[in-house]
Amino acid sequence: MKAWIKPEGEMPPNNKIGIESPISPQFLEFLEEQKMALQSQNRLKLFKYLKRKYAQRMMSKGEVRIGTLSYYRNTENEAIADKDEGNMKFTKTFDDDERIQNPRDFEIKMGLPKGSFMNFQGGTIILKKGASLEINYDSSDVYIYCASKNNNQELKNKFNADCCVEILDVQGFLDIISEKLSKLGLIYPGLIYPRLSRVEPIEYIGRSIIDGNKLSGYWRKDQRYANEAEVRFVFFPIFKKDGVIIQPTNNKDKSTTLPSDFDTFTLQSQTIKCKEIIKCCRLME
Repeated sequence: MKAWIKPEGEMPPNNKIGIESPISPQFLEFLEEQKMALQSQNRLKLFKYLKRKYAQRMMSKGEVRIGTLSYYRNTENEAIADKDEGNMKFTKTFDDDERIQNPRDFEIKMGLPKGSFMNFQGGTIILKKGASLEINYDSSDVYIYCASKNNNQELKNKFNADCCVEILDVQGFLDIISEKLSKLGLIYPGLIYPRLSRVEPIEYIGRSIIDGNKLSGYWRKDQRYANEAEVRFVFFPIFKKDGVIIQPTNNKDKSTTLPSDFDTFTLQSQTIKCKEIIKCCRLME
């Protein structure tokens, strides 16, 4: 498999994700560390609650439905709906005067998503020392696939399911889905941006962040959902500016910085087929 890497300062040809280039030893080391860190997921077994017909399609055809954050916010299916999905409340008290002339520059400084602060032109907002600011915002849309750490009748009833698929190889499942979505041109290649396709357990600690820059709402929910024991696969979509793909940045500390200025978008749920996932799962009664 050939990787696509973009040399610094150059644009990808034909709007592709980078250009063909050897992978550096440093980046191979980074990938290996990621694999080792995620190997622990193989000891974790997950459970997906489904109607029997969908479970059978999953185990015979490799058919899975990948949802989106916006879908779960807006769905009328009360069993899975969460109108606050991805919503966060940011609160900050300022130690010094804060002068705001450009709303987007302020959002970037605070680690806030685009459009979360008020839009204005031709003036300056001054937040005086000791002032408090509270902002409610929705995290940008991503592709998600939800499963649970718990296998019990209570969850089967809650999700109106009559069948369950056990995901035995969590890492393998993640890799296969990531590769399929990448081939469809929906997400960045996992080989180059492994942190943009991740699986993590939900933290049931509410949606408030105080004076913090780690504001991801993708793995946070309110305590009332704690009995779901959800583990969530998140796949970040390809960001564009004026229709042109924007490259994320892999940093020296092994984090990945997503674009801060991009075209607004709403994703559509995807039903995909990849028979390779069948070997990662088993059908349960």
